[in-house]
Amino acid sequence: MLPAKWFKASSSQIRTVIDVGYDANTGGFYRVWNDGWKEQGGRVNIPVDSAATVTFLKPFSNANYYANWISCNGAVVSGQGTRSADTLTTTTMRLFNGQDTVMTANWYACGF
Repeated sequence: MLPAKWFKASSSQIRTVIDVGYDANTGGFYRVWNDGWKEQGGRVNIPVDSAATVTFLKPFSNANYYANWISCNGAVVSGQGTRSADTLTTTTMRLFNGQDTVMTANWYACGF
């Protein structure tokens, strides 16, 4: 059993979502929390041995945010290839696919 103090929170400690958005054209979404934390995500196709640039619906305050992506098209690949989320700016990030097939990527980024 967890200590009771872990379950107590004052109203100033409770985080709430204050803004949400969705772009039907790109499938992108965002959530902004009352402390400034942002969560964003979406889906994008990344060509073979190439990259795609994601533009955020809400800019981050700085480029020190978490970013990642995972293939969601179930493609079977042979060999090895690099996948990355890099070139992070406050408004964009680059998703790289070093595989031998086009990847449909679910991406996610969060931070201030």
